[in-house]
Amino acid sequence: MEKAKKKVTFGKIVKIILLVILALVVVAAAAVYITWHNEIKTVMSIEQLAPKDEAHKDGATYSIHVYGDYYFEDFLKQGGSPSVDGTISYLVKNITKGLFDLSLSDPAAGCTCFTAATEDGDRIMGRNYDFRSTNTAIVFTDAKGDRHATVSSVDLQFVSVKPESDLTPILNKVLCLAAPYVPMDGMNDAGVSCGILMSYQEGSTQQNTDKPDLIASAMVRLVLDYADDLDEAIELIKQYDMHDTLGTSFHYFIADASGRSAILEYLCGDDCTSKTDDPDNRQLVITYSDGESDAFTEKGALVEHLDFS
Repeated sequence: MEKAKKKVTFGKIVKIILLVILALVVVAAAAVYITWHNEIKTVMSIEQLAPKDEAHKDGATYSIHVYGDYYFEDFLKQGGSPSVDGTISYLVKNITKGLFDLSLSDPAAGCTCFTAATEDGDRIMGRNYDFRSTNTAIVFTDAKGDRHATVSSVDLQFVSVKPESDLTPILNKVLCLAAPYVPMDGMNDAGVSCGILMSYQEGSTQQNTDKPDLIASAMVRLVLDYADDLDEAIELIKQYDMHDTLGTSFHYFIADASGRSAILEYLCGDDCTSKTDDPDNRQLVITYSDGESDAFTEKGALVEHLDFS
């Protein structure tokens, strides 16, 4: 009888231990889901749209649906950040809760934007990437409050997914959680389009006033998320200091559903052809098109004057 009791008691203890372990696993899984359910859904949404074409030197193309809040509104409320490192620190703190790192990188780039009318009278914006063998993601974000729904293009080099790699490794998929902060171009549900392009001025623009700060790609996210038209996009950009993240300078091309467009550049003084100005003293210069003649009506358009030979 004594041996039987000991066996029963030991068996109960084992069952209790197993139940406790199971309960802990369930609680841990629930905690992970509650904390990162949107991020998990985002990672699981990644789908390959087109494979690599080695013969044509094309990388793969993916789609990513970003669920929930990617904390950009709070990022703006804290004053943004003047640097890539500061932006990364914010992403790690808010998206991964400090458990693992995200990263952003700075590959060189050179591209072109234009706007045109279709035969039916619709306005479109076109864009090319002067990249080879890189992977690209079409990133979808949802509307929330004052934030527009958007679709944007992201070169995955900018979230440190190397061109020779792909999104098969889970770590590379996790890196894509930073994608909303590095759009190269995009459009929102109000018909506002914005593209970022390099102007190859010497030295990166680093404005330092009392305004809040944004790196160049985050400025595109600002426009896509909150601009209702061209004028509002420009007013939003005017509220922030620009901080380029490469050893060069960026400018923007913005168009809206009316067909109006503008080039936004950071220039020093009135000389729009200067490649050797003082990058710390550059000011925003805006060159408009009315959407009818496509003729730019104010001085600027540095990209038209630079010698790339």
